[in-house]
Amino acid sequence: TAATTASVLTLWLLAGTDGTGARPSVPNLVATLLVCLATNVYITGINQVVDIDIDRINKPRLPLAAGSMTRRQGVVVSVTCGVFALVAAAAMSTALTVTVAIGLLVGTAYSIPPARLKRFPVPAAVSIVSVRGLVLTFGVYVHFAGAAAIPGSVVLLAVVAALFGLVVAVLKDLPDRWGDAQYGIRTFSTQFDAASVHRVAMAVTVSPSANW
Repeated sequence: TAATTASVLTLWLLAGTDGTGARPSVPNLVATLLVCLATNVYITGINQVVDIDIDRINKPRLPLAAGSMTRRQGVVVSVTCGVFALVAAAAMSTALTVTVAIGLLVGTAYSIPPARLKRFPVPAAVSIVSVRGLVLTFGVYVHFAGAAAIPGSVVLLAVVAALFGLVVAVLKDLPDRWGDAQYGIRTFSTQFDAASVHRVAMAVTVSPSANW
């Protein structure tokens, strides 16, 4: 949620300086942020609905795993947010609609069979990096700026977001490796020891920063 909010706000600011020269309105910013956050809720919510048994091992305090929310309620909340995000985006711009549609599609494929990309380390990482780093950055910028040309500052932001998305993809499974292993979820953390995974993630983070 924090990363999404920061990305949308940054792109809104860039659109007023690198794009058309006229910053989009604050209501546009708020509406876009709500759409992106609703997309996030769908993606994370549907993952928790499918992974209740795994989360009872890895994250027992989550509402579904703890039993404070039923599976049916989880489905209703997730699907409602997904539908809201798509309908609201369609009322705003084609660029935002495509961005949300791709996010919903990849998020669904990440969690739900038969694709269930989270079972495979590389496709899982690619899905996170592509949506977080590329689709969100370019799609929301074009929505705000209304421009086909992407300035260098936005490309740089997409690269940085993709790199940190890769770090998230690698590190997020470290505390979940016991439950993932029991349910046949192959992540980098279940395939390699925790120290090696952590070193690789830190190298990805530090190296570009040092070069820039």
